[in-house]
Amino acid sequence: MTSLRIRTLTLAGAALLGCGAMAGVAHGKAMLVPPAEQTCKHCLSPLVTQAPVPPKGFNPVTASDAQLAQYGFPPRPDPLSAPGSYSVWHEAVTVPRRIITGFQQTNMYAGPANILSEGPKVPGSTATGASSSNWSGYAVYSTNNPFKVVDTTVYGVFEVPFPQQAFGSCSGGWDYAVEWVGLDGWGSNDVLQAGVQNDAYCSGGTTSQYYSAWYEWYPYSWTNISGFPVSAGDIIYLYVWPTSSTTGEYYIVNLTAQYASEASFSAPNGTTLVGDSMEWITERPGINGSLATLSNYVNVPWYYATGYVPKGDSSTQYSPADGHSGTIYSITMDDNNGNGISDAFTSKNNGMTYVAPNGDNYYYSGTALWFYDFGSAY
Repeated sequence: MTSLRIRTLTLAGAALLGCGAMAGVAHGKAMLVPPAEQTCKHCLSPLVTQAPVPPKGFNPVTASDAQLAQYGFPPRPDPLSAPGSYSVWHEAVTVPRRIITGFQQTNMYAGPANILSEGPKVPGSTATGASSSNWSGYAVYSTNNPFKVVDTTVYGVFEVPFPQQAFGSCSGGWDYAVEWVGLDGWGSNDVLQAGVQNDAYCSGGTTSQYYSAWYEWYPYSWTNISGFPVSAGDIIYLYVWPTSSTTGEYYIVNLTAQYASEASFSAPNGTTLVGDSMEWITERPGINGSLATLSNYVNVPWYYATGYVPKGDSSTQYSPADGHSGTIYSITMDDNNGNGISDAFTSKNNGMTYVAPNGDNYYYSGTALWFYDFGSAY
């Protein structure tokens, strides 16, 4: 696999260059604190634990499974049965700088899918079409609960978009979008997940953006990971996995900034992992009991979208292109009037070729996704 470190001009960057004047880039700026409406004044402190920073000279590639768990690294895929997942894992765990972050509880929710419709099959695909009022993307669902196995891991590699409000509009407040990977939520009432939010503000012609990594085990609200750098155009590696039916972990890497962080967190009281779905999603979240307006994120390329279930010395890989005995859902997000506003597709050859403005070609192997908004952009 060619390293992503050399890819400095990418799809969201191109979108930023093309829409800069309209988006107000010249006088807009990114906020360093969450929008006031996100702040949760009466929330309890989040139940989260960070592993110690690995000692100098520690090599996760040669470390034992117990050592990986001790220092919060994601489970190692089997290099023989899952070589693609192993290659991406190798890239993620060898980022040199691990940081300890802060945490800030919010009143924002990335909840289960509000499913509006299912079917029929997507032409030329193994996926079943579906629509939701809050999700867009792909989910693999199985009534056999294959993802309940400890250390089942879902991951994605994507580029942080530059969020705007709909072209030509200025609402006087904030619009929101989140990209995440997770387990459960398509047919269950819990979601174990972690992601990145990218929010857009406009009032009186003044624009701003806010970015933050976060984690959540719904029905808890999500917790912002403060102190972890996120900006438009950054390449993010994101892993989520359960270490028990009531404990989950995330591992997040900003490959552009060369930082990594991780934490372990608990399920809400009375909630356990169901393990019936795995997903890669762009969502408009809930706030104050209502769905937020989706930010005009334009597009989000995902270079890899995969999950694996460990089975002894091997693992079974899942993706938006391979659900094994489960059902793959290709999900379109509808607005409050039933009109589509966000969608995604996976490439037919399970890879993506990107042609940069300078003419250079880059090919990404593995299952690639392309998220794009349409109704929310105009």
